[in-house]
Amino acid sequence: MEINKIVFFLFCMAIVANMGCYFFVDPKEEYDYDKRIILKTIKTNRGKVDWYHYSLFTSYSPGFIEFTDSSNKKYLIGKSTYISDFEINSDTLTVVVWKHNFFSLDTSNLYLFVKIDTTGRQKY
Repeated sequence: MEINKIVFFLFCMAIVANMGCYFFVDPKEEYDYDKRIILKTIKTNRGKVDWYHYSLFTSYSPGFIEFTDSSNKKYLIGKSTYISDFEINSDTLTVVVWKHNFFSLDTSNLYLFVKIDTTGRQKY
């Protein structure tokens, strides 16, 4: 009987400790660019393309694909939780997703042609 009380107490404490983290999160808070986790970078002759997540303890970050040109101007190409890889062949950026569901996809102001590959191959 005493062991059941201890297990119940530890279970309750784990739930309270886990819920306490969410009271301090502002859902409208912008991502902190210093906390990027870059998964892959490909350099081109006009800049570079990064695929990254944000390091957040209390919430989940989708994957971002961003192009940075030679003048250091950044263009957010896409944002999705289903990105599994990307590759560049000449002037074509192929984004590999395992489910076709983008939160945003913007290809304006880019010299790259963007293709979405939904074959579902996951490398990571």
